Amino acid sequence: MIAALALLLGSASAVPPEREAYRKAAVLCDHGNWRVAEPFLRESLARFEARGSDDVWEMKLLLGDVLTARAKYQEAAVVLAAEPPARLAHSTIAIRRLLEQAVLAYRLKDASGANRLVVSAESLARTYQPRLLADVLGRRAVIETWQRSFEAAERDARQSIRLARKQHDRIFEINALGTLGRLRTYQRRYDEAVAYQREALTLATEIDARSKIEKVSGNLGWALILLGDFDTASDHFTNALSIAEDIGAEYDIVPWLSSLGDIALHNHDYRKALDYYQRGVVAARRIGHPDLAEFTANTAVALLELGDPAAARKMNDGARTLVSESPGSEQQLRLLLIDARIDARIGQLDAAVAKAKRVIEAAKTKAQQWEAEARLAQFYVAAGNSPDAGGHFRRAIDAASDARNDIKNEELRLSFGALVREVNEAYVNFLIDGGHVTEALEVAESSRAQTLNDALESEETKRDFDPQRVARDRSAVILSYWLAPKQSYVWIITGSSIEMERLPPSKAIEAEIDSYSRDIQALRSKAASRAHASKLYSTLVPQLPMRATPLGARVIVIPDGRLYAFNLETLVNPATLRYWIEDVTLETANSLELLDAPQSTRGPRSMLLVGDPPSPDHDFPRLTNAADEISRVKRHFGNGCTILQGSAATPRAYENASAGRYGLIHFVAHGIATRQRPLDSAVVLARDGEGDSYKLYARDILKHRLQARLVTISSCHGAGTRAYTGEGLVGLAWAFLHAGAQQVIASLWEVNDSATPKLMDDLYSGIRAGRDPATSLRNAKLSLIRGGTVYQHPKYWAPFVLYSGS
Repeated sequence: MIAALALLLGSASAVPPEREAYRKAAVLCDHGNWRVAEPFLRESLARFEARGSDDVWEMKLLLGDVLTARAKYQEAAVVLAAEPPARLAHSTIAIRRLLEQAVLAYRLKDASGANRLVVSAESLARTYQPRLLADVLGRRAVIETWQRSFEAAERDARQSIRLARKQHDRIFEINALGTLGRLRTYQRRYDEAVAYQREALTLATEIDARSKIEKVSGNLGWALILLGDFDTASDHFTNALSIAEDIGAEYDIVPWLSSLGDIALHNHDYRKALDYYQRGVVAARRIGHPDLAEFTANTAVALLELGDPAAARKMNDGARTLVSESPGSEQQLRLLLIDARIDARIGQLDAAVAKAKRVIEAAKTKAQQWEAEARLAQFYVAAGNSPDAGGHFRRAIDAASDARNDIKNEELRLSFGALVREVNEAYVNFLIDGGHVTEALEVAESSRAQTLNDALESEETKRDFDPQRVARDRSAVILSYWLAPKQSYVWIITGSSIEMERLPPSKAIEAEIDSYSRDIQALRSKAASRAHASKLYSTLVPQLPMRATPLGARVIVIPDGRLYAFNLETLVNPATLRYWIEDVTLETANSLELLDAPQSTRGPRSMLLVGDPPSPDHDFPRLTNAADEISRVKRHFGNGCTILQGSAATPRAYENASAGRYGLIHFVAHGIATRQRPLDSAVVLARDGEGDSYKLYARDILKHRLQARLVTISSCHGAGTRAYTGEGLVGLAWAFLHAGAQQVIASLWEVNDSATPKLMDDLYSGIRAGRDPATSLRNAKLSLIRGGTVYQHPKYWAPFVLYSGS
């Protein structure tokens, strides 16, 4: 490799060879290519060190930085120990050497040494090299954050950002923004942490600074995982780990492995979690990582979940020997709670209860408090102490609710349900096992659609929990699903009763859903596909309660898990071999609480019709049949229809149209759904002018209050592609419900431009005739099913789902 790297020096020129070598090394280091930079720097210094030039000293600093990044601390200390000559005493080299030594001391947990070195560097910089103050203050902020001197860290980081921006130095700015993000994470202000890290990641990506992308991606994942956004966090950790392994950032590999283990643990993939944790422990031991105790404790948890309490105890005891903090510290309390779980697993319930109580009394964070309360409740369940178990389950949920309220950013609050899902699952199981079916339903429902409820609920509309009243008010049977790893349930709610049936574990249901969904997308409708659909029907549709339901009866589905992205209308009744839509009128809702808002026939009958824009770029060609759809829809409303069509269909035109005054809103355009940031989902319209301003984003839809009784998004993936635990699919439909729409029709997958105009024509024909949207949509779909064309297949009519909100 070294011989090949030497070729980077290029041909002879007037530039001194060590200068050329330094430039090449600097490029490698700027891009964070530590694995390649280290041998190149060693070879270059071996050739040129005797010259003692400034470039040689610059390469020594680069090598010290590389060795520190690769956790080769003793070697880094040797390289950085060499004192520069007197002529460099006040130079940038002297200051940066002090800063590199400070970072090394920080990695070795030498607080006093790190502080002393930074003070010396700052003194030199202020006197002789003021342009380096941005770097000095940024690195000092890192050390202050580590020492939990948060006020000083924030002051220095912000000053570093100001100086970096003034000097147009992106690297220093990225460093300081990242530090502010970590600082906010330590302060448990996770939404602010995410904002800073995203800003830093954007800058790092713009200049392709791989080492910065790696570090910022991982730290962003850290904040997201604490918010419960495991999907997005996993993407960032995976990217960070890939870059860290590629560039040789040994120090960073450890936390990214550990975090991926945390996500696997959350997803109940305990073997995968154990693999990540064990790899992390090996790497941490190899480099002497300061968080070895935490990673060892993680391994204990995975072993416990895999049913090996003896090995778990051994690992947890090993973690305790690595912790030097006081018995009441956050880390010690975590180890104590793991001990309690091990005690419970081997039947020592009194010891488990005592230890959990100690953790609750000394809990340092709300997260630790609710976990300890939930564990204590589970210990009481195992001990047969139902009254105490119920009380501690309620305390756990209350503590979790308090923590959720601390998150001010509404978008980031969406993912919080994933953090407390395990608590809710345990509580639901406990209540059902005790015969408390309605109370279990109330717990399940309290965890659903909390962000939507927050937006739509008022003191005037909030009502006591009464599922039967909701069913009566809606003249419907309500099916509320709860998919969980060990046991799933469906509650059947009518105007006179609440029943519950047990369903298979979530993985079994999800496997059948995925298989049948693939059949639909591939246009398979033969015997095997029908068998999938019939088996799912028998699994998901309660048999006895539903037999008494008359043909065409209204059924409202409150889905959970993978059911959010599945249309139950496509199920096949094995007794009749008909699609379920042929038997019932289906609606979907995110929660009983949303359905419980007083109904009204509010909103005028006027229509705002938006669409058929010209192609804004090659990714979004003009829809061939959009003009036909607009023509068909508008003829149902005459002068009561305001049309924004073609080049007039822009995001700004929608915002200026006072959408809140219309009773019906219909979009005919491309749609996009984003998984990482669902509120970046958008309707693709015409350009407002110069620039990239042709997308009506979900986050902008939220800003304009609506009174529409129906919004129809005739575009692909209008329902969204990402489901949040408890919240459901979050995308355009969610945004319109959040803005106040009573009902929304949106698609689960790509729609067919040829089939949709007739479907929408029939939909509005029914609405204009006085039928409600759910009935009208069903009739429009039945027309396709019975039409004898290719469009009778679910791929063409099933993407559209009606969501009922307030």
